[in-house]
Amino acid sequence: MQCEKCGGELNEKGRCHVCGKKKRRSKGYVVGHSFLLVLATLILVNHLIACATARVLLNKDVIHKALENVKFSTVDVMHDEEKMTLAEYIRREYVTDPAVTTGDVEAVLNQMNLEALAMRKLDNYQNYYRGTEDTLETITPQEIVDILDKNQAMIQEKLQIEITQADKDTLVAEMQDSCTAYNEGVVRYYNTGIGRFWNRLQLNLWFMLGELVLLVVILVRWCVLFCSGRGRAAHGIRAFAITLLVPSGIYTLGGVGGYVAAKYLFQELPVLADITSGASAPLLMFGGIGVLAAVFMLILASMILSLTKKPAAEPEILSEIPTAAPECVEAPVQESVPVAAGVSDEPAPLSAASETPTGEALTSTASEEESPAEMLDDAPTGGTSVSEEAAAPTGEPIAPAEELPTEPAAASPDETTPAQAPAPVFCKECGTQILQPGVQKFCIKCGKKLDS
Repeated sequence: MQCEKCGGELNEKGRCHVCGKKKRRSKGYVVGHSFLLVLATLILVNHLIACATARVLLNKDVIHKALENVKFSTVDVMHDEEKMTLAEYIRREYVTDPAVTTGDVEAVLNQMNLEALAMRKLDNYQNYYRGTEDTLETITPQEIVDILDKNQAMIQEKLQIEITQADKDTLVAEMQDSCTAYNEGVVRYYNTGIGRFWNRLQLNLWFMLGELVLLVVILVRWCVLFCSGRGRAAHGIRAFAITLLVPSGIYTLGGVGGYVAAKYLFQELPVLADITSGASAPLLMFGGIGVLAAVFMLILASMILSLTKKPAAEPEILSEIPTAAPECVEAPVQESVPVAAGVSDEPAPLSAASETPTGEALTSTASEEESPAEMLDDAPTGGTSVSEEAAAPTGEPIAPAEELPTEPAAASPDETTPAQAPAPVFCKECGTQILQPGVQKFCIKCGKKLDS
């Protein structure tokens, strides 16, 4: 396989031994891993916000404060599609004496102190998560029967109701199924060592910080994934931000909706209104933090993409001009000057040159500097002018121009010295010969980086 960037060969790890770049991941690989990263991000964000909200509710005793002033006598129940209080239900279904009023039933229920049993179970539940108690208490119908036995005399006196053993058995049978299901879950899950550790760990602050670190790892993995494909790190930041924005936005809307519901919809349900209002604040806070973080990362990704955007390619004029190979320039060969007719090729003797008058010497020197074409044009064509006869008297030949000896061109060092092959270079790690020394950056066999 060859590198997409430089065309070099790839080793078994998919890295080019020339430029060091790794092979790009396929689109299917990027899409599949992105799907897994989306699932991991959604699970972590949902679990983190839910656990952080539960921790706030536990530390502020929101549920305990909402239930501490509740009276069972005023709790609403549904009977035959009709809404009524628990005291009204008991008055209608169990009291036969017309002299007994709903107020009498409420007074008896308040003296039975059923709220103490409920608050004890709630405190045990909170202490279990805080780590002060190791087991959750079970709920059995016998606890209700014990309360009835303890207050049986008062019930018979004020409500004129005699609770028989058959009534107690009926009550136990009706409550047994729901209590059994709850108790089995408590014993199998909450009261085991692993269950106790996991339930407390979810509300631990360090565990939540660990989830934040995992989210950062997912973000980095997303950036690396897009870089290994055909995208950029900014694309990974943008994908993570969009995934983070979805659950954070839902929890933020849930917090706003909780405030509205507690104020306008749950006016007749004070307990539910208090719990909803207490849970809305952390939901709005943690969801809002997630939304702000997602928006910040979207803006950051857009800025990075705009700064790293490549400008439009301009036409390169110089690159279109073909570069011609250098041609060998030969030394010009000096051609022999043609001799005019009637002129001897033999050089004149020195004695004749010395006998020539000064004016004639100057004239002959000037004639030597003329070009061969001019000499041909000035050759006598049958008649000779007086000046030419005076300059060159008949019978004395003119010495021809001497040709300068042409020196042979000096041979280049490349032609004189035979080319020597460079010494082979080997990898220091595995001993493999380097095919392209100076160009190859990584070993083709072991993938180790070569020394420059």
